[in-house]
Amino acid sequence: MRKFGRELFVLAGALLVLGSGAARGHDLHGIVAERNSLEPEAWTKIEEIRTLRRFLANESGKSQDAELEAVVQREMTWPDNRVSVCFLDGRKEARDHVAEVAQRWTESTGLQLDFGPAGNRSTCNAANPANVRVSFVGSGHWSYVGVEAKQVSSKQQTLNLQGMSRTTCSPGDDGISLREFGRSIGV
Repeated sequence: MRKFGRELFVLAGALLVLGSGAARGHDLHGIVAERNSLEPEAWTKIEEIRTLRRFLANESGKSQDAELEAVVQREMTWPDNRVSVCFLDGRKEARDHVAEVAQRWTESTGLQLDFGPAGNRSTCNAANPANVRVSFVGSGHWSYVGVEAKQVSSKQQTLNLQGMSRTTCSPGDDGISLREFGRSIGV
C-alpha cells in the first residue's frame, strides 16, 4: 500500500475480522425495521463495521491504490461465492419466483445461490441457519449487506420483501428483489 502504509492495511484487516461493513440502501420502512429488529449489541457492532467501511471507501477513493480498493469492494461478499438462502414465510409460488429472479445474479459468475429445489424451497431452521433469511411479512424492502448478516440472530430475517408473497409479481417487484439480493450477496 503506497500512500497510507501499514496502518491502513491493518485497519482493513481488522474490518475483515469483524465481519465486514455495509452500505445503506433500504426504503424508509426498511431502515426503521432493520434498526428495531436487532439487539443493541448487534446494532452497535454493525454500526462500527459500517463506520470502518465508509472510512476505507473514502481513503480508497483518495489513494488510487488498487489493492485497497479491492479490499473495500470484496470485504462484504460471502466466502467461496456460495450463499445459502431460506424463507421464514411466504407462499410456495412467491418463494419460487423470488429464487428465479435472484438467480440472475449468478449468470456468467461463479456465484451460487442455494435456495433448495424448485417447489420445495428451503425453510429457515435456527439450528442450521442459512446465510440469507428471507421474509415477506416484515416492514419494508431491505437487506443486510453480505456478511454483515452474520451479526443477526439466526431466528430473524436478513432480507425483507414486504407484501411480495403473492402469486404474481410486477417487473417493479422483480427489480426490488434483485436490488435486495444484490445487497445480500455483498455487491
